[in-house]
Amino acid sequence: VMLSNLSKEKKIEKTEKIKAEMKVLKIQADKIRKEDMKKFESILTDEQKVKFEEIKKEKKKEFEARKKCHKKGFKNKPQPTQK
Repeated sequence: VMLSNLSKEKKIEKTEKIKAEMKVLKIQADKIRKEDMKKFESILTDEQKVKFEEIKKEKKKEFEARKKCHKKGFKNKPQPTQK
């Protein structure tokens, strides 16, 4: 019994360590993603920037709709708009 408790404690300790490492990696990935997006947007023309903003708004709206469905437990996700 003592060994299994120790084993559980080791598993929890290891899991917490991995969670902390993952948090650091996520922060680093987010920073890289933001820097890359800035670089990408810096090469766009004014017209392309306007179009890109429209696309981002549309995708955010679709994401929020999917997120809302997942919270409610729906199996049917909203279909992306067709152009």
